[in-house]
Amino acid sequence: MNVGVDARFINARLGVNADYYIKTTKDWLVEAPILGTAGTGAPFINGGDVKNTGVELALNWTDYLGDLRYSLSANGATIKMR
Repeated sequence: MNVGVDARFINARLGVNADYYIKTTKDWLVEAPILGTAGTGAPFINGGDVKNTGVELALNWTDYLGDLRYSLSANGATIKMR
């Protein structure tokens, strides 16, 4: 599931992009921990299921300074693994 909003404000100079997501990964593979003296590479085993939830936010400001067009952007994200 992914729910998002894209919007422009202040005469289209301020852009806002916000997303909330939930992603479930099933039957992911991980490398098994083994001793270095085993003499071979570690096998891959079933690591189970992982559920990730998070929020992403991006802000963008675009404007003119005389004939010069400039743009400033910032973004951030959070993630929670279960």
